[in-house]
Amino acid sequence: MDKSNGQSDRTTVKTSAERGETTRAAILEAAADLIAEMGWGGVSTRAIAERAGVPHGAVSYHFRGKGELLREAALAAIDTLFTEPLPALDNATVDDVIAAAAQWYVQGLTERRQALVVEVMMACTRDEKLRDRFAELLDQYRTMLADVIRAEQERGSIAADIDATALASALIAALDGMLLHTLAAPGYDGARAADALNALVYQRGTR
Repeated sequence: MDKSNGQSDRTTVKTSAERGETTRAAILEAAADLIAEMGWGGVSTRAIAERAGVPHGAVSYHFRGKGELLREAALAAIDTLFTEPLPALDNATVDDVIAAAAQWYVQGLTERRQALVVEVMMACTRDEKLRDRFAELLDQYRTMLADVIRAEQERGSIAADIDATALASALIAALDGMLLHTLAAPGYDGARAADALNALVYQRGTR
């Protein structure tokens, strides 16, 4: 048996798999961009294929339908947007989390990515599968922030009688509101709003 041929076959298979992953990633990125540009209902699979630079058949090969593709693209992008700006959480404070998130979501995101977040939230009202999976992402984010709040409560920085999960939910909702105001009102000062939010949290904790 020619071992070199076997090795060559394995290399070919690996390369083919890598090409498939590259194509799939390009399709997801193109879909996320188009959702932000055209709105959830305005995106077609042909437009996605054209933007990704792949044959139209590649879209149906990698995804069972447009709904699945849009959900996967949106959730992958949202997951990155939610988690990428967060500081290391081992010794993070609520102040750290709010400041980092506000700077990223309100100032660091491109207008296109901001629009994507809003489009996904709107689509959640019409797409039950998207809503359920988006809720899972929010729950993970809420749990992470609640853990940071509990650590702050143990240090005495935030009052122990505040429900950590409820406060985490309120803070996330406030950050979402900052994002909406940034889109609707150019010049909105998200950093100043984040400072005010922190003042409310820590004023309650140091009464």
